[in-house]
Amino acid sequence: MVQPNEVFPVLELSNDDRVRVFRKSIHGIQAFEGMEVDAYIIFTDRFLIMLDTMLCPEDVSATLQSVSTEIIGRSLLCINSHADWDHAWGNHVFAGPSELLPAPIIVVIEARTLLARMTGYGHRNCADASVWAWIARIA
Repeated sequence: MVQPNEVFPVLELSNDDRVRVFRKSIHGIQAFEGMEVDAYIIFTDRFLIMLDTMLCPEDVSATLQSVSTEIIGRSLLCINSHADWDHAWGNHVFAGPSELLPAPIIVVIEARTLLARMTGYGHRNCADASVWAWIARIA
């Protein structure tokens, strides 16, 4: 049974073994009660891609822990679909003063600019890319 504020896989949202969907339902914060946040793990032959990092480093850690045996032999990449707090606040796992698993963070230019403004370091750790074209090219 899923506990409140726990990250859990949503198996029915992908019929492709290369794409896994993870969700967190927010409880206990009145303004966001019941809000759901999704992140995706995408497997290619060479990469494990985390698309969006949810709310905090603990969310990223829980998500990556569930696929830990499948990381072996793959390079880790992080992609932010956009820079909203519920999609990018887990980025600290991959870059910045508290990074645990150094990895490139790839974002569209608008998100890169916003992340740099919010964190002061995003501009050094984010590359410009058309996210979907890039995923298609490496997949």
